[in-house]
Amino acid sequence: APDLSGFYAGAQAGYGTLSTDFDALQTDTGGDTSLSSDFGGQGATGSIFAGYGLSWHQWYLGLELEAEASRSSWDHARDPSGRDFSVDKKGGYGASGRLGYVLNNGVLLYGRGGIVRTKFITQYEKGTNPDNWVDDDEKQYGWRVGLGTEIPATERLFLRFDYTYTDY
Repeated sequence: APDLSGFYAGAQAGYGTLSTDFDALQTDTGGDTSLSSDFGGQGATGSIFAGYGLSWHQWYLGLELEAEASRSSWDHARDPSGRDFSVDKKGGYGASGRLGYVLNNGVLLYGRGGIVRTKFITQYEKGTNPDNWVDDDEKQYGWRVGLGTEIPATERLFLRFDYTYTDY
């Protein structure tokens, strides 16, 4: 198997899904009520990454840093009550480790695990009193796991196919 040791860098583009378990306490003139719902949406995503990997026989171990931009979001407007919910995932950065196996033709099959920090904008508008609305701009940490493969296109260029799941 080829030796894949050394520094690497690249860019990737993809498509992501944002799924949210929504739990909110609503306060109005009728008292407090709770709302629990699941919402979701999709959007484009792109990132740049850089890392360092070591090969030992056919095994591979790598550490990687990434910066991501995202357009994943969802919006739920309810008429006639006037409740409007939305979450936008903007982008973030993270670090992960990759453990893999290099086939004789140079294809790398790997699993990944790591942590990311992502910016989300959450808005919740109910009723006519803006004091009761939520407009939250915050960053959340999440644990990311995934599977992927890298296929050599040339001696120095690889095509990466990666599926990840992140829980915030």
